[in-house]
Amino acid sequence: MGQCPKCGKIFGAHAVAGDDSSPQVGDVSICFGCGTPLILVELPYEFRLLGQDDLDSMDPGTRLILARAQYRIQHPDSSYADLEK
Repeated sequence: MGQCPKCGKIFGAHAVAGDDSSPQVGDVSICFGCGTPLILVELPYEFRLLGQDDLDSMDPGTRLILARAQYRIQHPDSSYADLEK
């Protein structure tokens, strides 16, 4: 199990987007407790906060997916239409 370095939420499960079915060091994740973007640094489930350099190296599509996920976690009663405003 892992833990969010920002809010302390314990992770007991994971989901992987894309072709690979298991988490790998370097994968981008997000805390479902606080919406903080994270990077997997060690298995099993040791994370660090995602930094500006990490964001700068991401493709725009990945940044958009991350921003939408953060928004939905931090604003659970909103819709994606609110994001476009």
